[in-house]
Amino acid sequence: GVAMLKSCAPDLCVTAAFGQLLSQEILDIPPLGTVNVHSSLLPKHRGSAPINWSVIMGDQVTGVTTMFTDKGMDTGDILLMRETPIGEKENAGELSDRLAVMGAELLVETLRQLEAGTLVRTPQNADEATYEPKMDKELGRIDWTKSAREIDCLVRGTTPWPGAFTTLGEQTVK
Repeated sequence: GVAMLKSCAPDLCVTAAFGQLLSQEILDIPPLGTVNVHSSLLPKHRGSAPINWSVIMGDQVTGVTTMFTDKGMDTGDILLMRETPIGEKENAGELSDRLAVMGAELLVETLRQLEAGTLVRTPQNADEATYEPKMDKELGRIDWTKSAREIDCLVRGTTPWPGAFTTLGEQTVK
């Protein structure tokens, strides 16, 4: 791990869809730092499942953010952001596919600006931060006391995984 990365002597590291914290030892290896592509408009939806949560919570707009990685969970300085509306019937899987393309394009633009020396680092406003937990199967359980809109958002936000479900007697219905 660390020894191999050090032996590569990278000038810069890039992470995407990486749901773990990096140690300070790893962060200190590349002199230019580590750039992360995150699938939300930070500081909203920090954590490992920002796409799912943006749909579950009924957000109208989401996007991608490039940021410098620090030792916190998605807390580093923001570099660039791009917004996109969330489709009324779009599920998390479909949105993920769109954001992957947007994120790749934004990363290329970030690296171009880094090379040109025109990147501006913007510290995140911690007061505006939200952090949602990892997804688990139980999250997909439908609470029928919720509104139709909340249930629709839950179903779309848990598709394709972990999937929404309910129980009928002793049977699970997906």
